Amino acid sequence: MEKRLLFVCAANVCRSPLMQFEFSGLVAADGGSGEWRLQSAGAHVAGSLPVCSVVDEILARDGVAHDDVAAHRSRQIDADLIEDADLVITASLAERAVVARLVPTARERTFTLREANVLSADVTGAASLDEVAVELNKRRAYGLLPTVRAGWSFGRPHPLDIPDDHGSRAPKHAGTLSAARAYIRTFHTQLARALAEA
Repeated sequence: MEKRLLFVCAANVCRSPLMQFEFSGLVAADGGSGEWRLQSAGAHVAGSLPVCSVVDEILARDGVAHDDVAAHRSRQIDADLIEDADLVITASLAERAVVARLVPTARERTFTLREANVLSADVTGAASLDEVAVELNKRRAYGLLPTVRAGWSFGRPHPLDIPDDHGSRAPKHAGTLSAARAYIRTFHTQLARALAEA
């Protein structure tokens, strides 16, 4: 059965394409590319744009198929993309909210990447990506997720977010995307383990 995974960020030029193509490279290395349909989109897309240069450099270093990366053009999220996905992974709570507004029933299968990593840490025995989503949604009630602590300010990212640093200075932007790369690698490992016994 095909596993349908959708990644969402704000503009679909940095975080979500990085997640999509990094995950794609990892499943290709596992020999399971044909089992997955991986897509990405943005909540606030400003035209049909390629991936940003920092993402291009990170993916090139990782040996991800450059033709696929070069062909990428940003696209706006819509209800059809959401409804077609078994699991939706967003960069931040803001994009998670956009997905839920567009398709309220998708709330139960939409998670930020950092949220999914916490919730999927010891999931095993799922027969499908749908079952993984059901299990992650159940675990939201377990009190596993980090919360905003006293002293947190609106100038700092939420603990479940990968912030949008596209307009920031290059070192900060590269650091955020390198962290996102590490998060997607963790997610791939945990998802592969969750589905391994299926």
